[in-house]
Amino acid sequence: MEDDPKPAGEIKLESYSLYFKGLVSEETTELLAGFAVIICDKDDNLLFQMKERVHDSRVVTLTEVELMALKRGLTEVVRLGIAHISIYCDHYQIFELVSLLLNCYVSHVPLP
Repeated sequence: MEDDPKPAGEIKLESYSLYFKGLVSEETTELLAGFAVIICDKDDNLLFQMKERVHDSRVVTLTEVELMALKRGLTEVVRLGIAHISIYCDHYQIFELVSLLLNCYVSHVPLP
């Protein structure tokens, strides 16, 4: 018996995940900031990982650092040729911003 038959022309899309996190710490005499980015395939195999310190930490907010991490992550997604990605973050304002931008983008892209 065959597995569930699939319609002709159906394309299976690979699923990838982008995780990012920005950090700002005031625990020392100076303000420290940085971020990390991880990209995994559907089986959670690591494709890309990096950490970066933000050098001019005096004027950086957590939201700015999170946006830097998202930008770097999306740059790597494009470099790797990934077309479909799930984005994970724990900063609610960034989540809302990404959701809003994606909804605006999707509503203006004609479906095939």
